[in-house]
Amino acid sequence: MIEAAVSFTGNLTEDTEVRYTESGIARAMFRVAVSGRKEREASFFTVVVWRDQAEHAAQSLAKGSRVVVVGRLQQRTWTAEDGSARQVVEVVAEELGPSLRWATATTTRATRSQDQ
Repeated sequence: MIEAAVSFTGNLTEDTEVRYTESGIARAMFRVAVSGRKEREASFFTVVVWRDQAEHAAQSLAKGSRVVVVGRLQQRTWTAEDGSARQVVEVVAEELGPSLRWATATTTRATRSQDQ
């Protein structure tokens, strides 16, 4: 299977939302607006982050944060409550961090969770 790799820089349009699976695995989601050239409209991407990195993103990033995202495209399909078929393409982040072009950041090394 060939995965589509992507990388982009943009601004969070909302705060990071963290939820946990039934087995306790953290999953964070947020939207990123990526501006093209001035004559083009922005593109919006949903980014998904898993495990410790999800919790780190929630602690470190907020609406308006400029981020660099490196990941892969993932398509999900499901059946809605009304019986219609739905699908979405998301970016699953492998690497994520603040952009240092217009801001500074202070990093703290995180310790790994006991269950990993």
